[in-house]
Amino acid sequence: MIDAAETKRRKALKLRYRKPIVKNLNLESIWQELWDIQEQCENVHWYFDTDEETLINALDGDEDEAYEFKMMFGDLCAECEYMMEDLEQEWVPDCFDRFFVAIGAGESYGGLSGYDSYEN
Repeated sequence: MIDAAETKRRKALKLRYRKPIVKNLNLESIWQELWDIQEQCENVHWYFDTDEETLINALDGDEDEAYEFKMMFGDLCAECEYMMEDLEQEWVPDCFDRFFVAIGAGESYGGLSGYDSYEN
């Protein structure tokens, strides 16, 4: 039999319960980092597509190295896009954040958010 105090405790728990996540290693922070990386790569790629002479001059006139430099940034942009697509796979959003909580990553990545030490 559940008494009135236990019923109130359970209702309060349901109102405040949030799934725990690792503060600095969660799906949202990884998405944000990927967007930032991709944006910076696109900026570099765009700048040197519009002003190729500056890049060639910075690399002492080596056109092959300038081409390789531009291709590396283009490839990095594409890799960011592929990683974003991989993170959208069906199982990743469902279990990603809970997985890192379960393996204890909070100790290395800034602690946990949404964790109730009383209820564990």
